[in-house]
Amino acid sequence: MKSTTFRIGAAIAGIVLLLILVGCIWTPYDPAAIDNSMKFASPSLAHPMGCDQFGRDVLSRIMIGGRITILTAFGTVILGAGLGIITGAFSGYFGGIIDTIFMRTADAFLAFPSVLLALVIIAIFGTGELQLVLSLGIAFAPSFARVVRGEFLRSKGLCYVQSAKLQGASHMRILFVHILPNIKSVLISALLIGFNNAVLAEAALSYLGIGVQPPKPSLGGMLAESQQYLFSEPLLCIFPGTVLILLVLGFGLMGDGLNTKAGEV
Repeated sequence: MKSTTFRIGAAIAGIVLLLILVGCIWTPYDPAAIDNSMKFASPSLAHPMGCDQFGRDVLSRIMIGGRITILTAFGTVILGAGLGIITGAFSGYFGGIIDTIFMRTADAFLAFPSVLLALVIIAIFGTGELQLVLSLGIAFAPSFARVVRGEFLRSKGLCYVQSAKLQGASHMRILFVHILPNIKSVLISALLIGFNNAVLAEAALSYLGIGVQPPKPSLGGMLAESQQYLFSEPLLCIFPGTVLILLVLGFGLMGDGLNTKAGEV
């Protein structure tokens, strides 16, 4: 049974995700369509969130921009968790020189803030969504590796693992059939928190102009475009900023809720 915190987070994230999923099949307007007659139009029935400095519908841009943010964060977590799980599992289970090499490499990456490390990788490979996923995935992998390594260190001496060894199970089977499913609650929590951080990192990099490139909308890019109108047209910042906050809050509460339940077990 999930905690109340988890359910509240799931409800908040679900509302935002529903808006974004609708945007996958329908948007009120073309998010790139420019209408000079609608510049800075106030919210109305026709444009519930108003229009931006180019007369583009803000709601449509949030629906598409949110989808890009979600897909980028999802790709980041898949890549980062994949690398981190393999590295952490081998390091925690086998120990010795493997553990030393993997963890010292992880420590070297963790010495840099993830966004700063992503900036370095983007500088090498260039800008774009694929490069953004690659850079953030590599930057996030060491944190996943640390979590998985700790769980494998704790689990490898437990009775069910020793029993599997006595029955002749291979190392790969013990790693990915016996131990990995038994740390799923911690792993899911790490994935949710990692997804949360990936959303923030994507928004930050797009805000700086080195993430998702125009004319494609993104939540971070919309905040960057609207900052010069912060005092004259504050709604241009408020709407995408609120969606970003709710998305981060929802997944953050879900991760905290799972951590709470794990701590109670």
